[in-house]
Amino acid sequence: MRYLLGVLGGLREIDALDGVVVYTTRVAIPSFAPLGVAIRILPVNPNVALTRFVAEQVGLPALMRRERSRVIWSPAHVAPLLAAANHVVTVHDVRHHDAPAGMPLARRAYLEWGVPRSAAHAASVLTGSAFSRSRVHSLIPHADVRVVPYGIDRIFFDAGERRTNKTRRAARDRYARGAAYVAVVAPDLPHKDVPTAVRAVSLAGTGLAVVQCSGGGAAGMWRSSREHDGVTLHRWQGVADAELADLVANAEALLVPSRYEGYSFPLVEALAAGTPVVASDISALRDVAAGAARLARPGDPESFAAELRAVLDPGARAALVERGRARTVALTWRRSAEAHLALLATLA
Repeated sequence: MRYLLGVLGGLREIDALDGVVVYTTRVAIPSFAPLGVAIRILPVNPNVALTRFVAEQVGLPALMRRERSRVIWSPAHVAPLLAAANHVVTVHDVRHHDAPAGMPLARRAYLEWGVPRSAAHAASVLTGSAFSRSRVHSLIPHADVRVVPYGIDRIFFDAGERRTNKTRRAARDRYARGAAYVAVVAPDLPHKDVPTAVRAVSLAGTGLAVVQCSGGGAAGMWRSSREHDGVTLHRWQGVADAELADLVANAEALLVPSRYEGYSFPLVEALAAGTPVVASDISALRDVAAGAARLARPGDPESFAAELRAVLDPGARAALVERGRARTVALTWRRSAEAHLALLATLA
């Protein structure tokens, strides 16, 4: 949703929403309404796999035929294959193939069925990193796969610019019961490898807490706080974007210990907020960080601990913050929207 809303916001910024129609479920209307974009509602429960499949692959094409849609952009892996229009589909990663552990079986089956067919059917496949492009190519060799820039919400830049000792104290009180903390923005999924981050903070011996959170909510909701490996782990869920920006901007560092990613919004958002990042040394994260983050061996707490101690050094921290700003200054949703529009316009 972050990606789709970001691109639509960029299109609004360049006054390019005329003729754009969003097909979505009723529960998602509040997310799109502020953009002023035309909305068509699919009568489906998005949490029921079978009804979602029927709606996307039968109901949606029928609705698009009535609307006489000329170009269809599907922003999340699978396109409505029966729709009679030019298709573009965004495939962010192929986790269903490469790292499926923890993925619901129905979702995995749908992606295994839908991603190769959508990529083969589409005029172009979009993705956010060179790594994901190579993985899509390996599975669908004849697909036209293009890397397009993703953006960063302005709120992350703003949160970094507002950071003061006062905001740090307030964030520590809010998220970590007064302790300085390291942030991990990830759910509890095997490929995210949150335990490596927690163990690394313990080994680093810095006295920092760990705040683990996942986004997508209207307001932050405290979930639990416990000792783990001698470190206090505070876990939050449903954190709203503005709250997430505040949490990340006031952290001592962000850890991204993932063993698999196609892209990483938390990584670039932390860089935009002026928070140093230690990330797994895997292809996608190297690509996304572009030299602006410290890299550690995947699954190795000692390697992460060493890199964490390094970024806490004031001199190293200042240099990383400057590299992060240089890396992210061009990652705007306006630029992303312009890149998407340039491609979609050739198919209209």
